[in-house]
Order: sequence, then structure tokens, then C-alpha cells
Amino acid sequence: MINHYVLSLALALLPFAGYTADTSGSECAARGHYAEEMLLSAITKEGVNGIERDKTIVEVLNLSLVSDALAHQFAQKDAITGKGLLLKDYFDIYHNNGAMNLTVKYTYTNVKGAKNVYIVSSILNNDECSVRFNGYLTLSREF
Repeated sequence: MINHYVLSLALALLPFAGYTADTSGSECAARGHYAEEMLLSAITKEGVNGIERDKTIVEVLNLSLVSDALAHQFAQKDAITGKGLLLKDYFDIYHNNGAMNLTVKYTYTNVKGAKNVYIVSSILNNDECSVRFNGYLTLSREF
């Protein structure tokens, strides 16, 4: 006979069983983490304000390994405009140590119920969420 305590615990944890396996790295998309903070910094400069942060909807669209081609593209750009690292150094940062490209959709709402929707891309690795902010796209803006 199955111990009822063990069965209850197993049933309680069942909804979370596949979560961590499927979303390793997606914690970097959470409210208040690097990708969102970089987005908020950028859109605030555009005059967006009045966001009700507790109503933010976060949807991970993609989380995939950074390809050689993408790492090289970013490395070339940053070797020219960056802080003096060599192209190879940037490539290693953007490609190694489990580097992943995170694409997230953020939907913000203001007090009037108007919504702004953005897609953000950033690179994370095994150690940090803040390897590189790749930019954002405005899908819709109501405020």
C-alpha cells in the first residue's frame, strides 16, 4: 500500500515536474531581471511611464543555444564599439559557457488598462543573465 504522505507530496509537486527541465535559463526572463530591466531603461527614455508592474505578463518565446554565426555577428559589432576586447574574446563570451539566446515577450498595462507589448532578446550563460542585451522590438503601444 502506498504511503498517503508520499502520494500527497508527489501529487502536490506534479505540476512542477516538467517546469525546470523545460525552462532552464528562463528565470532570466522574470520580472526585475536583466532583460526586463534593460527594456524598461530603454522605453523610459522614450517617455513610457505609468506601468503597473504587478500586471506585467512575461512569455518566453524562445531559449536556444547561441549559434556560431550569431555569436560572430555580435562579436564583430562589439569589437568595434565595445570596451576594447578582441573579436575572439567577445566571441568566446557570447558563445561559450552554455550561452543561450533568450527571447521574451513583455506585456505592460497602465492604470487605464492600455497595453504596450515588446519583444526582447538577450544572451545569458551558465553564470549570469546579463551577458548581452541584444535589443527590443515594439509590437504595440497604447500609452
